Amino acid sequence: MIDRAFLAGVSVVWVLGAVACTNGDGNEPNVLPDPPAGSSSTGSTTVNPPTTTQNPTLPVTGSGSGSTGSAGGDPTPRTYRFDCVDIQMVGDADGTVIQAQLLENTWRSDIDQFKLNIMLEAESRDAEAGEAMLGIRSGVGAEAAEMCAQADTITDLIPVTFTEGETRWGPASAVGECSVPASGSDGSSYAMELPPDRVVYIYSEDNDVTPFNCTPDGGTPDAVPVRAVRAEVSTNATETVVWGTLTGCLLESEAETLCSCLGSCSGAGPDDLQTEGVCAGCPVGGTPLAVLLGGVNPSDNCSTIMGEPAFDLRLGFSGAALPHVPTACG
Repeated sequence: MIDRAFLAGVSVVWVLGAVACTNGDGNEPNVLPDPPAGSSSTGSTTVNPPTTTQNPTLPVTGSGSGSTGSAGGDPTPRTYRFDCVDIQMVGDADGTVIQAQLLENTWRSDIDQFKLNIMLEAESRDAEAGEAMLGIRSGVGAEAAEMCAQADTITDLIPVTFTEGETRWGPASAVGECSVPASGSDGSSYAMELPPDRVVYIYSEDNDVTPFNCTPDGGTPDAVPVRAVRAEVSTNATETVVWGTLTGCLLESEAETLCSCLGSCSGAGPDDLQTEGVCAGCPVGGTPLAVLLGGVNPSDNCSTIMGEPAFDLRLGFSGAALPHVPTACG
């Protein structure tokens, strides 16, 4: 059963969602179509260009010596919100298959509408020791200046490596990409690697606070669980923009027990719940995630890492610094 107050005890939480799936080709609502037989490309599928904010204009607050974003200072604590994602792999399918491109377009639309708010907080760092503490938060708010953090997503900080004066990722110029490998010394970089038993939850909700993902038994957060997360993040010189890459694993067993809506559940709101079937207790319109991924199979890499069937998830991203470090939502 879902609840706006959410569940306690979440490990590390990310926000990610999906947008309304139009049904112009007669496909079942909220179900991604199977890939065309004998082909891994989408044909005429349109991919929206990145919406990366390269030059955020809002002032950024922080407690370090470089809190105004001047090069060479320490601006931490600072929080970045992802403003662009591009999917490069889902399960055994690469970013050219229709499922990946549809998900990418829907996720970008959710980002634009502030239904999806992935927040990365650089809480502190020690350049000499090459260490930093990062936090992954789920944001709630209609715009950057209003962003707060879901209380249950403010969990233990993650120890990561930090390299000052080294840029590993930068802005992409191709349509559909958010970041590309780079080499430079004007920014700084973070590298994160979590063990398979550490869970990153991907959460998103509609404007009426209906969560797009739901666990019928209520035993785990209403979010997509991703494990074995690895990420690299690089900043620009003023540390107001980030680019990077993220990989993770989704267990097939968990995809079968999580009920999801694509962008917009078909019910009348967060209290309009299914009363029967495998998704009883979840919003009307929710379908097991494994069904939504129909046509995409578990991949060898994550299945080996997790010791059971699992889907690879790989994406590129970019983000912009928020004008404040969000505190817990009231």
